[in-house]
Amino acid sequence: MSFSGARISGSSSPSSGKSQQGSFGNKSAPMSIAARRRSAEAAIIAGFSGSLGKQNADVFRRMYSFKFEVFGKVQGTTFRKHTQQRGTELGLVGFVKNNPSGTVEGEVQGGDQEKLAEMERWLRTTGSPQSKIERLDIRDRRTIDGLTYSGFEIVGVWRAGRRTSLPG
Repeated sequence: MSFSGARISGSSSPSSGKSQQGSFGNKSAPMSIAARRRSAEAAIIAGFSGSLGKQNADVFRRMYSFKFEVFGKVQGTTFRKHTQQRGTELGLVGFVKNNPSGTVEGEVQGGDQEKLAEMERWLRTTGSPQSKIERLDIRDRRTIDGLTYSGFEIVGVWRAGRRTSLPG
C-alpha cells in the first residue's frame, strides 16, 4: 500500500524485496495521520522529549475544561485556598474566586479526565474543612485546544462590595 508514492512501514520495496521502515529518521516517506498518532502515543508512553515526538504529542493531546460554582457556606472558610491547593496537587490549572452573591466560582483545566473528575468530586463533597457545601453547578464542560492558565490562581477579592486584585 502506498501513500503519495512512498511505501508505508511493513510494505516491501519492489527493487530490493526488503521492508522499508517508517521511523523518525525516514524523511523520504511522509507519515499518515494514523502513523503520526501512533508515533505521538508511543512518544508519550516512552517519555520521549525529542522535537518530533514532542510536536506530535502536542498536536494530539486532548485538554478538557469545566466551569463551576459552589453554593453554601463557602466564603470566609479558606475554600479558595484549599481549591487552589487541591487543583495543584492534581496537576490541574485554572482559577477560583469569590462572587458578591456569596458563592465561589472558577474554571478547571487539564489533560487527565480522571483528575478532572476527582476535582469535581472534591468540589461537590469536600471543599475546605470549615465550608458547608450545599450545591455544585458545573457548566461549559468541553474539550479545549490548549490550556489558558499556567497554574491554579486565586483571582480577585470582594471587599465591601467592590472587587480588588490580589498582589502578584
